[in-house]
Amino acid sequence: VPGIRTRRSRAQALMGLGRWPDAYAAFRDIEVATKRNQAAREVLRGGIDRALVRVMVDKPVEAERIIDGAVANNRSNYGSDHPATVLAEGVRGLVLARFGRDELALPLFRRYVETWGYLLASADPALEESAMLQLRHRAILEGYLALLARRSGKDAAALAEAFRVADALRAGHVQQAVTAA
Repeated sequence: VPGIRTRRSRAQALMGLGRWPDAYAAFRDIEVATKRNQAAREVLRGGIDRALVRVMVDKPVEAERIIDGAVANNRSNYGSDHPATVLAEGVRGLVLARFGRDELALPLFRRYVETWGYLLASADPALEESAMLQLRHRAILEGYLALLARRSGKDAAALAEAFRVADALRAGHVQQAVTAA
């Protein structure tokens, strides 16, 4: 399918602009165009961005189906502790929390923060953040923050953790937010 990578880049650019419905439409167009072409469909493998877009446009069933596949693929290909797997689990936490399944989301968010906080604090140049990675981190952390806010009346530790994450997010530094949490 000609121009598939360009179309994916356009969908990701729309994500970066916060134009979630447009990004959803762009990804759907790619999915339809590549439905019968497995080689072209490889451009869409992973699914983290496609799941994230679906969270933002309130498509929980689609989001969960896609992110569950991404988590399973990453675990199979890279192992449970690989940053790509933990990132996919962070998006899965976002999916679960956004649609009311906080108790299942909480351990995924905590694992995400623990793993990515360590990786980002290590200042490994290989983990230099792209704009898309920052967008993913920010969405996950905002979802975690919303979950912590819902728990703050019942859990003093959640309130303290929420303030740390919120302070770092307010400063606009995703790396600081992950490290602070």
